Amino acid sequence: KLVLVSTRDNGIKSMVLPAMEFNHCIVLAKLGGKDCYLEMTDNHLPFGALPNNLIGALTLVVPRQTSNEQVELTPLSSATRIPDASIKRIEVQVENNDLKFSVDAKRLGGITSEWRSEYANMSNDDMRKKLEKSISGSYKNAVKLLDIKFSGLNTLDDSVLLKYHYTAKNEVIDAGSMKMIRVPFLDIIASVDNFSADERTFPIEYWRYENTDVYENIVTVKLAPN
Repeated sequence: KLVLVSTRDNGIKSMVLPAMEFNHCIVLAKLGGKDCYLEMTDNHLPFGALPNNLIGALTLVVPRQTSNEQVELTPLSSATRIPDASIKRIEVQVENNDLKFSVDAKRLGGITSEWRSEYANMSNDDMRKKLEKSISGSYKNAVKLLDIKFSGLNTLDDSVLLKYHYTAKNEVIDAGSMKMIRVPFLDIIASVDNFSADERTFPIEYWRYENTDVYENIVTVKLAPN
């Protein structure tokens, strides 16, 4: 069945039937006794994944012409949706004042679309340049990407894997007799800079700042014997 959608950036209480404010359409398929919502306008999404602006959006299922079923506006909730997750295994080797990183990154669900649309048609050299530029923004000193390897860019599996190695120069800080490094949590969650301290009239729509359900970073730091 077709499902009319008012994406949640339009608001979740703004529509009263009958109305023409729907701005999108998706598909509802019953497979194995379960309702599956399918986004048909994104060629990079895996089966069962949904864009962030559809979660909780107002929907109206279009009944068949011969049906007498009653329909009403309901927020989209999909039990079969693949959760959007970013998982990273980060190994850091401290060498003198430099840090060497080995990163295994995995994206699942709707956020795989971004990697596929950005990197699938790039050469390896262009991939390297783009990722190195992205990594460099987190450091004050020189960063060099040594290698990069994607898996799943050209398929529609539920995940995309990325492995890469890089070095960051002069990231070890001397503090008297101690040396310090910053724990490299590579995923930057929405920061407090997005929110003011002014008195609020309405609640925050946090989904506008953060599009991922689950973050997991596991960091292993290897220090020199001395």
